[in-house]
Amino acid sequence: MEPISDQTELLEQYLDGTLEADEAARVEALLREDAAMRDTLEQLRLERDLRVRVFASLEGGHREADAAAERFVASVARREHVRRLARMARFVAAAAAVVLIGFGIGWTGRAALDPQPGPVTPVAQGEAASYRVAVAVTDDAGNVVAVQPFSSIDEAERFSRDLKAWQDNRRQLEQGGVLLVGDRF
Repeated sequence: MEPISDQTELLEQYLDGTLEADEAARVEALLREDAAMRDTLEQLRLERDLRVRVFASLEGGHREADAAAERFVASVARREHVRRLARMARFVAAAAAVVLIGFGIGWTGRAALDPQPGPVTPVAQGEAASYRVAVAVTDDAGNVVAVQPFSSIDEAERFSRDLKAWQDNRRQLEQGGVLLVGDRF
Protein backbone atom coordinates (compact mmCIF):
# COMPACT_ATOMS: atom_id res chain seq x y z
CA MET A 1 0.00 0.00 0.00
CA GLU A 2 1.33 3.43 -0.92
CA PRO A 3 1.86 6.06 1.75
CA ILE A 4 -0.65 8.93 1.63
CA SER A 5 0.93 11.87 -0.10
CA ASP A 6 -0.03 15.51 -0.05
CA GLN A 7 -1.43 15.04 -3.55
CA THR A 8 -3.67 12.13 -2.42
CA GLU A 9 -4.84 14.19 0.56
CA LEU A 10 -5.63 17.10 -1.74
CA LEU A 11 -7.60 14.82 -4.10
CA GLU A 12 -9.57 13.33 -1.12
CA GLN A 13 -10.55 16.83 -0.04
CA TYR A 14 -11.51 17.60 -3.66
CA LEU A 15 -13.79 14.51 -3.74
CA ASP A 16 -15.26 15.47 -0.34
CA GLY A 17 -16.01 18.99 -1.62
CA THR A 18 -14.19 20.63 1.30
CA LEU A 19 -11.75 22.75 -0.76
CA GLU A 20 -12.15 26.49 -1.18
CA ALA A 21 -13.30 27.57 -4.65
CA ASP A 22 -9.84 28.87 -5.73
CA GLU A 23 -8.10 25.64 -4.54
CA ALA A 24 -10.74 23.48 -6.29
CA ALA A 25 -10.08 25.46 -9.53
CA ARG A 26 -6.31 24.88 -9.13
CA VAL A 27 -6.87 21.08 -8.67
CA GLU A 28 -9.08 20.97 -11.76
CA ALA A 29 -6.35 22.74 -13.78
CA LEU A 30 -3.77 20.20 -12.51
CA LEU A 31 -6.08 17.31 -13.44
CA ARG A 32 -6.35 18.63 -17.05
CA GLU A 33 -2.57 18.73 -17.36
CA ASP A 34 -1.47 15.62 -15.35
CA ALA A 35 -2.68 12.16 -16.51
CA ALA A 36 -1.14 10.40 -13.47
CA MET A 37 -3.12 12.69 -11.19
CA ARG A 38 -6.31 11.86 -13.13
CA ASP A 39 -5.57 8.13 -12.70
CA THR A 40 -5.03 8.64 -8.96
CA LEU A 41 -8.33 10.56 -8.73
CA GLU A 42 -10.16 7.79 -10.61
CA GLN A 43 -8.58 5.14 -8.31
CA LEU A 44 -9.74 7.13 -5.25
CA ARG A 45 -13.28 7.38 -6.70
CA LEU A 46 -13.42 3.59 -7.30
CA GLU A 47 -12.14 2.82 -3.79
CA ARG A 48 -14.63 5.28 -2.28
CA ASP A 49 -17.49 3.74 -4.28
CA LEU A 50 -16.43 0.24 -3.16
CA ARG A 51 -16.36 1.35 0.50
CA VAL A 52 -19.84 2.88 0.17
CA ARG A 53 -21.24 -0.35 -1.29
CA VAL A 54 -19.58 -2.52 1.37
CA PHE A 55 -20.90 -0.35 4.20
CA ALA A 56 -24.35 -0.27 2.60
CA SER A 57 -24.40 -4.07 2.46
CA LEU A 58 -23.50 -4.27 6.16
CA GLU A 59 -26.29 -1.95 7.22
CA GLY A 60 -29.71 -3.53 7.73
CA GLY A 61 -32.69 -2.32 5.81
CA HIS A 62 -36.14 -1.44 7.05
CA ARG A 63 -37.23 -5.08 6.96
CA GLU A 64 -34.41 -6.16 9.26
CA ALA A 65 -35.10 -3.28 11.64
CA ASP A 66 -38.82 -4.08 11.70
CA ALA A 67 -38.12 -7.77 12.33
CA ALA A 68 -35.74 -6.92 15.18
CA ALA A 69 -38.33 -4.58 16.70
CA GLU A 70 -41.03 -7.28 16.46
CA ARG A 71 -38.73 -9.82 18.13
CA PHE A 72 -38.05 -7.34 20.93
CA VAL A 73 -41.76 -6.60 21.46
CA ALA A 74 -42.57 -10.34 21.47
CA SER A 75 -39.81 -10.95 24.03
CA VAL A 76 -41.19 -8.25 26.31
CA ALA A 77 -44.72 -9.67 25.92
CA ARG A 78 -43.48 -13.19 26.80
CA ARG A 79 -41.72 -11.89 29.91
CA GLU A 80 -44.85 -10.04 31.02
CA HIS A 81 -46.95 -13.18 30.43
CA VAL A 82 -44.52 -15.30 32.49
CA ARG A 83 -44.55 -12.65 35.23
CA ARG A 84 -48.38 -12.73 35.33
CA LEU A 85 -48.42 -16.54 35.46
CA ALA A 86 -45.89 -16.55 38.30
CA ARG A 87 -47.98 -14.01 40.24
CA MET A 88 -51.11 -16.14 39.70
CA ALA A 89 -49.24 -19.32 40.74
CA ARG A 90 -48.12 -17.63 43.98
CA PHE A 91 -51.72 -16.63 44.72
CA VAL A 92 -53.02 -20.16 44.03
CA ALA A 93 -50.26 -21.70 46.17
CA ALA A 94 -51.07 -19.33 49.05
CA ALA A 95 -54.79 -20.17 48.81
CA ALA A 96 -54.01 -23.90 48.76
CA ALA A 97 -51.76 -23.51 51.80
CA VAL A 98 -54.54 -21.70 53.70
CA VAL A 99 -57.02 -24.46 52.84
CA LEU A 100 -54.57 -27.20 53.91
CA ILE A 101 -53.82 -25.42 57.18
CA GLY A 102 -57.56 -25.10 57.82
CA PHE A 103 -58.12 -28.81 57.18
CA GLY A 104 -55.14 -29.70 59.38
CA ILE A 105 -56.42 -27.60 62.26
CA GLY A 106 -59.91 -29.03 61.83
CA TRP A 107 -58.61 -32.58 61.69
CA THR A 108 -56.45 -32.27 64.81
CA GLY A 109 -59.10 -30.33 66.72
CA ARG A 110 -62.00 -32.64 65.88
CA ALA A 111 -61.51 -34.78 69.00
CA ALA A 112 -61.72 -31.74 71.28
CA LEU A 113 -64.94 -30.59 69.60
CA ASP A 114 -66.59 -34.04 69.61
CA PRO A 115 -66.14 -35.55 73.10
CA GLN A 116 -66.25 -39.36 73.18
CA PRO A 117 -68.31 -41.07 75.89
CA GLY A 118 -66.42 -43.08 78.50
CA PRO A 119 -66.49 -46.87 78.60
CA VAL A 120 -69.41 -46.96 81.09
CA THR A 121 -72.04 -44.21 81.10
CA PRO A 122 -75.12 -44.47 83.36
CA VAL A 123 -78.22 -43.06 81.71
CA ALA A 124 -81.35 -42.17 83.69
CA GLN A 125 -84.51 -43.48 82.11
CA GLY A 126 -88.16 -43.05 82.99
CA GLU A 127 -89.99 -41.67 86.01
CA ALA A 128 -88.59 -44.21 88.49
CA ALA A 129 -85.03 -43.11 87.70
CA SER A 130 -83.93 -46.70 87.14
CA TYR A 131 -80.45 -46.74 85.68
CA ARG A 132 -79.73 -47.96 82.22
CA VAL A 133 -76.02 -48.21 81.33
CA ALA A 134 -74.43 -47.78 77.87
CA VAL A 135 -70.91 -48.88 76.97
CA ALA A 136 -69.19 -47.21 74.01
CA VAL A 137 -67.16 -49.53 71.77
CA THR A 138 -64.23 -47.65 70.16
CA ASP A 139 -61.71 -48.52 67.48
CA ASP A 140 -57.91 -48.14 67.80
CA ALA A 141 -58.12 -44.44 66.87
CA GLY A 142 -60.62 -43.77 69.67
CA ASN A 143 -63.64 -43.32 67.39
CA VAL A 144 -66.95 -44.71 68.72
CA VAL A 145 -68.08 -47.51 66.44
CA ALA A 146 -70.97 -48.85 68.58
CA VAL A 147 -72.84 -48.21 71.83
CA GLN A 148 -74.06 -51.25 73.79
CA PRO A 149 -76.88 -50.64 76.32
CA PHE A 150 -77.20 -52.67 79.56
CA SER A 151 -79.89 -52.80 82.21
CA SER A 152 -77.41 -52.88 85.11
CA ILE A 153 -74.01 -51.51 85.85
CA ASP A 154 -72.70 -55.01 86.69
CA GLU A 155 -73.56 -56.29 83.20
CA ALA A 156 -71.90 -53.21 81.66
CA GLU A 157 -68.71 -53.69 83.70
CA ARG A 158 -68.53 -57.40 82.82
CA PHE A 159 -68.99 -56.58 79.09
CA SER A 160 -66.36 -53.82 79.34
CA ARG A 161 -63.85 -56.24 80.97
CA ASP A 162 -64.53 -58.95 78.38
CA LEU A 163 -64.21 -56.46 75.50
CA LYS A 164 -60.93 -55.07 76.90
CA ALA A 165 -59.53 -58.59 77.32
CA TRP A 166 -60.56 -59.50 73.77
CA GLN A 167 -58.97 -56.29 72.37
CA ASP A 168 -55.75 -56.88 74.34
CA ASN A 169 -55.54 -60.47 73.06
CA ARG A 170 -56.15 -59.31 69.49
CA ARG A 171 -53.38 -56.67 69.74
CA GLN A 172 -51.00 -59.23 71.22
CA LEU A 173 -51.83 -61.65 68.41
CA GLU A 174 -51.31 -58.97 65.74
CA GLN A 175 -47.93 -58.03 67.19
CA GLY A 176 -46.77 -61.63 67.12
CA GLY A 177 -46.53 -61.96 70.93
CA VAL A 178 -48.77 -65.05 71.17
CA LEU A 179 -48.06 -68.63 70.22
CA LEU A 180 -51.39 -70.13 69.21
CA VAL A 181 -51.72 -73.70 70.56
CA GLY A 182 -55.50 -73.99 70.58
CA ASP A 183 -58.64 -72.13 69.72
CA ARG A 184 -58.82 -70.38 73.13
CA PHE A 185 -56.57 -67.77 74.69
